[in-house]
Amino acid sequence: MGDHDPIYTVGLWTVRPGNEDEFIRAWKDFATGTASYAKGPIYGRLLQDLENPGRFVSFGPWEDIEGVQAWRQQPEFKKAFGRFMELCDEISPGTFLLVAESARKEAR
Repeated sequence: MGDHDPIYTVGLWTVRPGNEDEFIRAWKDFATGTASYAKGPIYGRLLQDLENPGRFVSFGPWEDIEGVQAWRQQPEFKKAFGRFMELCDEISPGTFLLVAESARKEAR
């Protein structure tokens, strides 16, 4: 792992039927709060599956692994995950290292 390799946090969420809108609101509040107290998040994204609206993926890059580890120990993080547990049947968090990427070339 190099000094400038981004670390990504990723969440796979299976939301209980009927809780999708509440989950989206809770995730937005969580992301906004994270930006105010955590060191290192660059941005966060939440994706909703078009074919299965109860399935979501969240992800975002961080400056370093230490910021991720400190964030996960914060009381705000633990409180938010308690709320997510009420809304979801399954939550699978992960921490990933970017190892490859692709981008569309601009037409000339």
